[in-house]
Amino acid sequence: QPARVAALADELADVEGIAEVYSVAGEVDLIAIVRVAHHDDLAEVVDDTRRHIAQPWACPLILLGHSMGGLVAATFVQRDIAPVDGLVLSSPALDTGMTRFQRKLTHLLYRWAPNLTVSNGLDSNAISHDLAVVQAYQQDPLVRTGISARRAHFIDSNGPGVAAAAPSG
Repeated sequence: QPARVAALADELADVEGIAEVYSVAGEVDLIAIVRVAHHDDLAEVVDDTRRHIAQPWACPLILLGHSMGGLVAATFVQRDIAPVDGLVLSSPALDTGMTRFQRKLTHLLYRWAPNLTVSNGLDSNAISHDLAVVQAYQQDPLVRTGISARRAHFIDSNGPGVAAAAPSG
């Protein structure tokens, strides 16, 4: 089984749009990090992965998204852009927490200054009781402390619909 996972990882790494491939357990799983700019690009990666990997290897194609990626993945599935066998969401960005005024302001900014970035309002000191975790978070270069009007508009326009369409129970 590990040889099969390694061979599959090599094939997966060759799919355009896949930035990284790794295995957590080393025997039965593969995780691919996809970086694309548009839903259409994600559809192409999903289609290529299904055609060249999932079908020949008889394995499921499960889309996983965290935070903003969770909303992107959920929107992708909700719009039925390309078929996937499963969807896993980790803290998806479904709600900006904006007031009615902030929503109206964001709509205007989206039209006139979509890349304008403002603070996301998160108090990083409140993310953990462990000071080391807070400091690591504050020093992490991948942490975003702001949000653009474009991103806030995407969350506000898609998050509620995705949440409403989610199965319950």
